[in-house]
Amino acid sequence: MDDLTAVREFRSGAPEADRSRLAPGRQRLLDTAHQGRRGYSPRHDWRLAVIGATTAVALAAVVGVRVADDSGWGVADRSAAAPADPARLSAATVLNRAADAAAKAPAPHPADGQWTYTQTVEIVRTNGVTSSPEKHEQWRMYRDPALDLDKTTGDASPLRTYQLLASLPADRSAALRRIGAFYRDKQGAKTPSATDEQLGSQLLGTLVSVYPAPPRGLSRVYRMLAATPGLTTERTVDAAGRDVIAVHPAKDDPRSLLRTETLYDATTYVYAGTRHIVAREVPDMTANDPGAPRDPWHKGQLISSEAVVRQALVDHQDQRP
Repeated sequence: MDDLTAVREFRSGAPEADRSRLAPGRQRLLDTAHQGRRGYSPRHDWRLAVIGATTAVALAAVVGVRVADDSGWGVADRSAAAPADPARLSAATVLNRAADAAAKAPAPHPADGQWTYTQTVEIVRTNGVTSSPEKHEQWRMYRDPALDLDKTTGDASPLRTYQLLASLPADRSAALRRIGAFYRDKQGAKTPSATDEQLGSQLLGTLVSVYPAPPRGLSRVYRMLAATPGLTTERTVDAAGRDVIAVHPAKDDPRSLLRTETLYDATTYVYAGTRHIVAREVPDMTANDPGAPRDPWHKGQLISSEAVVRQALVDHQDQRP
């Protein structure tokens, strides 16, 4: 089954847009559209589909980094950050500046029993209707033994990913092998047939989305991503109305219905969120549903945008910083 057919199957029974349904519906739609039935969303799952080294590395390169400061997330000194150049910056420049910001960020001090808190603003297009910006909040246990023992979810606790980043060596090949070994241990028999270094290359970008993270480890990941070929940038506005720079593959994967773009603050180069853009024309997404209104998807059309506006460590679930 191709990705378009899979998305249409999900949408055929979907209700009209309802604010309480948009967030979970959006994730199912994006997971299916982006990977078809071949894989999973890197934001929620470590099982990134092995669909070719170039595509996988390019996809990995457009997943963002979150680092902490006195506002809950960001770089140590926003006022001292240089503004973005008026002309388009290369992806390598943006990612290297993000690496500099990560290296200068204060080191977080997470502890057992704490939770991570993330606040986002999201918009999503569902059944031809684009939602108004909507705030979402999420809490995750920092130490989660049950999750780390589970070999079916493909996910890891913030503690495990923090430890992985803290242990990354300076040597690129050795760092990639360590990342690949981490993935192989988490997935067990479901791990694709590839060397640890190949797996590490394909999964590198998933690491920069974790929170909390040690500054040196994040900076090393960014330096490796900055060397990824085939990426480009453009200026845009995120779901929270902020001026950002989008980093994404210069050429769309013909197998993917959506393109994932990672957004960076245009002044500080701190991770600002992600958005999903239609990568190829679809005359009617509801073609298999005779009772639904026609819903064409056009190349370049925005399907969803998520802005990360706050991230912090808290002592209790449902506690806000």
